[in-house]
Amino acid sequence: MTGATVETDANTTNNKNTGAVFAKGGSIVDISRTTAPTTGTYNIDVTGQAFTDDTTKFTGFGLFATGSGTTGSVTKINASNNNIKVTNGASAVIATNGAEITLNGGTVHYDGSGYALYSQPGSKIYLMNSGRLELAGHATGFLVDLTPGATSTVDLSTSTIDVQSNDVILANITGASTLSTTNLGTTLLGAAGNPTISSGSSAYTYKYGVVDGTTINIDTNIDKSNATTGSDSEVFTRRLLYQNSLLNATANVDAELNSSEISAIDPTLTVPVGISSSC
Repeated sequence: MTGATVETDANTTNNKNTGAVFAKGGSIVDISRTTAPTTGTYNIDVTGQAFTDDTTKFTGFGLFATGSGTTGSVTKINASNNNIKVTNGASAVIATNGAEITLNGGTVHYDGSGYALYSQPGSKIYLMNSGRLELAGHATGFLVDLTPGATSTVDLSTSTIDVQSNDVILANITGASTLSTTNLGTTLLGAAGNPTISSGSSAYTYKYGVVDGTTINIDTNIDKSNATTGSDSEVFTRRLLYQNSLLNATANVDAELNSSEISAIDPTLTVPVGISSSC
């Protein structure tokens, strides 16, 4: 399905919407393919839009599964090896109220202001087995709950995230009362199956996320000039924003930067790099 759009008079009263697949009530929908289309080609392509009476809210999605049947059967969409593109939609893939969506081996491309993969606690989205998540616009990739004992709502094991915009945030991070700079990137993305970040993503000043009210233990040597993708220094100084948080340094921190290194981090920053406060 390509070229799908939302009716132009969609608003918060009529709630007009468009998507490729909507499943509920314990149904199982299988649109799996034997092989995926080539990278950059999408067999499902949906263009959403802002509501006419509230331009901060968007409508349109790719796949949406919700709820369960009367006997407790889980609602599922099996969509392995599909390449899905959603532009200006509310989200690309949505699983709520215990539903599951499987996209293994496929690609999800989301260019919008919401979540690419939105899965509530108790629900699950699988984008595994060399899958690909492409994030553009103001997209947030997915939810990550670092509360001890929390169950992950997404699994991107052996897959790749490709960032295509400076304004992308990989994850909405919650439950992070304490973090260590040791293997920081693995800690943050480990709950999502520790996907690989593509090499091309380093061209953008995206963020892993924002942490609020967290104690950060700087227990590895940090060098702001170290731009090695995924290194503790790169993630800590370039890829996270810390709000209302406490920093405990027990290792060396080198914050010397030349003008080109400052520009490489983000020339638009108006607060110290890596630190944001709402106080």
